[in-house]
Amino acid sequence: MIIKIPYGKENVKLDIPDENIFDIITGKSNSFNSNVGKIIIQALENPIKSKKLSELARAKKSACILVSDITRPCPSYRFLPELVDELNKGGIKNSDIKVILGLGIHREHTEDEKRRLVGDYIFKNIKVIDSDPSKAKLIGKTSFGTPVEVFKEALDADLLIATGNIEYHYFAGYSGGAKAVMPGICTRSSIQANHRMMLDDRAAPGRATGKSRKRRY
Repeated sequence: MIIKIPYGKENVKLDIPDENIFDIITGKSNSFNSNVGKIIIQALENPIKSKKLSELARAKKSACILVSDITRPCPSYRFLPELVDELNKGGIKNSDIKVILGLGIHREHTEDEKRRLVGDYIFKNIKVIDSDPSKAKLIGKTSFGTPVEVFKEALDADLLIATGNIEYHYFAGYSGGAKAVMPGICTRSSIQANHRMMLDDRAAPGRATGKSRKRRY
């Protein structure tokens, strides 16, 4: 029997003798609204505990959108056009918008990878750059003593928008949100100091509160 197993962005074929197969177990297919654009617009029209992005953009001269790098599964190219449209509605021109790909401590992207991450329209009309730790600025230290050195290009924007996928994380609880900044656009020294916090008793998979817990060995 030929069995296809998803691997990366392709399928790997395995030829297994029928007598060696007892059963094949597959997961349930998740059904969802295929109209992704409509879902994104609905989300932007109904923000949670916040003004609409177009309203936040008013009276602002520039905006910066933080986007995950090539190692993350976030389909940024799907929602970036709608985000830019909202910023335009708020009065911010394309020439005053930039997209920063948060590298953390990963390598730089090729131009083709940048295009794939943000999509053709954004790549052609918006400034798209990698974060650069050599152009970071120390803006202070956290209460834990972590130095926060952030890519200057993000600090220069009047409006900062963090994007990314929300998923179960083995020590940060859940990814997303602030992780677009730290570690996304910070220096190696900042990231190393921050990641040491994984040894804190409050760092745990799926934990979204700051309550401490006792370790059991």
